[in-house]
Amino acid sequence: MAGRILLIDDELKFAKMVTEILRKSRYQVDMQTSPEDGLLCLKERHYNLIITDFKMPEMDGDVFMKALREIIPDIPVIMISGLMNKADLVNVANLGINLILEKPFKTETLLENVSRYVEPLSEDAEIEGTDKIKVEVPNKKKAKTRVKNYPKDLCYLVDSSLYMQDFIQDLWETVNQSNHIFITASKGAEFELILREISQWKGYNNQRSHIISAVQLKSPQVIELLDQTATDPEISNIIGVIDVEKTKVEQQLYLLNFILNTSEKISRAKNLVFVYRNLNPDFIDLNKVVSPTPLQLHLSDNSIKLPELSERHCDIATYVKRYIDLVSNSENRSGKKVLTEDAIKILLSYEWPGNFNELINTLRRCVLLGSKENTTSKDIEKVILRNNGTPPDISNFELNNFLKESQKKYLTTIQESMDDDLSAALSAVGVEDVTAGNQGLDALALIYPTLD
Repeated sequence: MAGRILLIDDELKFAKMVTEILRKSRYQVDMQTSPEDGLLCLKERHYNLIITDFKMPEMDGDVFMKALREIIPDIPVIMISGLMNKADLVNVANLGINLILEKPFKTETLLENVSRYVEPLSEDAEIEGTDKIKVEVPNKKKAKTRVKNYPKDLCYLVDSSLYMQDFIQDLWETVNQSNHIFITASKGAEFELILREISQWKGYNNQRSHIISAVQLKSPQVIELLDQTATDPEISNIIGVIDVEKTKVEQQLYLLNFILNTSEKISRAKNLVFVYRNLNPDFIDLNKVVSPTPLQLHLSDNSIKLPELSERHCDIATYVKRYIDLVSNSENRSGKKVLTEDAIKILLSYEWPGNFNELINTLRRCVLLGSKENTTSKDIEKVILRNNGTPPDISNFELNNFLKESQKKYLTTIQESMDDDLSAALSAVGVEDVTAGNQGLDALALIYPTLD
């Protein structure tokens, strides 16, 4: 008969990660983030195995074990910790710990040891389990309201599209909750602008931003930088960590250990932020990963998805206006600031496979191309072709219909998340006074009808 596991860890993200690993292997798990609540569970329900952290703010592992043994003298216990000294080891050994797993550990190691004490459920049985979190943490991904309280005077990013407004709000909330921020974005997306915007929010000096590969976190230079920043309040740094999706299993273990074990130190520093970029959505898609690693589970639960530029037509228009002015002035070609109507149509309807970087490089080359007169559709087509792209057919392009289709796509996603309630979806994006009658989204006028 299948058994039941009680998992206790005050680190919510780590507890959820381990719980997910066990449940994917068909184990019944109850999760607690408070050792006191864990002891209450033991009085109310039968368990076959306890998995618990050692260092917890309310009750250390040795105190917890003494209380546990008074309730159940012989239940197997696996203790997880990366912070135990020799004295701690002696104390817990005398209290009947069956196994100590040091962080970071491999998924296979955890599952192998759990299988010694508990049987998983059969394939046709329904997995049960409860997750009790002492402090309620809202789930951003399932939030029904879209109250946007991020700073509206953005310096680098733009928020002309509803997609980007949602992203920036998620980013703002995460920046205020953690010094480790995880972003999934396509190649060429505005990652550097994100780093600069976070620096601006934090009041950091933008010149102290760094971009490193995930494997470089082991380097002495990064360790020294971390120590200096954590101990000197006059130093502030934002570090962009790229190539997360390229890490091997051993590197992922180190990376996860770095994230979990430096969180407390970094949060005390208040002047250091790590922003991790993953370029491959499939890397953290648990529906596509057969045996996800602990890092993949962690990122899947905590990553913010940057919308594709091709979905953000209002953002494209804003970026074009900003950068065509900058490049034209710097190259002394002020006439190129003016774009013809067909040029605008191409810029809005092209897919931009290279994202933000391709857009900016295209504008720069268009300004330098040909005469100093207006930027035309031919200028843009030439640059796209030189980049091995295919210019879009704009013969039937009509701006109002184009924007309505984009709006419909966005609102459909919101509506589906709200049980197909269109009124609730409109309210969620802040347009309660707009109605679509009985004809649904097809009859809805443009919420934001202009592109400045």
